[in-house]
Amino acid sequence: MSKLRYVVAGLLSAAALAVVPATTAFAGVTPSPNYTPTYKPVPPPQPRQWLFDVQDSTIGGVTVNNVEGTGAIPMVNWLLSGPSSLRTFRLLGNSVTIRSAPLPFPSINLATCTVTFNQVTPFAIVAGTGIAAGARSQNGQLVLQDLVSYPYVQRGYKGQQFCPLRFVSVFTILAALRAGHPVPGLPTPTFQDLSIQGFANVTLRTAPKPYATPSVTQFITPSHT
Repeated sequence: MSKLRYVVAGLLSAAALAVVPATTAFAGVTPSPNYTPTYKPVPPPQPRQWLFDVQDSTIGGVTVNNVEGTGAIPMVNWLLSGPSSLRTFRLLGNSVTIRSAPLPFPSINLATCTVTFNQVTPFAIVAGTGIAAGARSQNGQLVLQDLVSYPYVQRGYKGQQFCPLRFVSVFTILAALRAGHPVPGLPTPTFQDLSIQGFANVTLRTAPKPYATPSVTQFITPSHT
């Protein structure tokens, strides 16, 4: 073969190598996969039991306001607030709001000067934040007992003792206690005790969680024939 033919063959070989793409990988080189975030399918959340107990009591200068719960929404030393038909349990950034029937008409005992409520009623979760965000309830039921005791007052020039409940309409008493307000025309209660026990099946919303899946780029190995 002449020197000219060797030169031409060398130039052709160099040109062939120059057209191989820059991303070409050679045999024996392990590629590094690229990772693309995606969403892992999450099965529908299943309802779980939620049990809670509420104690809201005041006697003299001592007050107890405590909500405890187990199951779907665990609660320790949460606080109760709100009117009787829209109660909220709250601790820091966590809260659960339940809607139920308002307090029914009470029993009034003038001898002991007390107002008593007894109620069994359905309820539903209508809002939640923190650990209860997105909570939904089924078959909720609460059992309530509430007793408010008022001191006797003196009336008349003889200073006779009377229960002040006899001077206030039961509708006024009911409206105020439903709203969680003092009853107009009545003194501060000497004792108030509200206890609630509740049960429901609760579903918590579960957001899909991202996870990494490999997306491998195809590699072309040049032929050396």
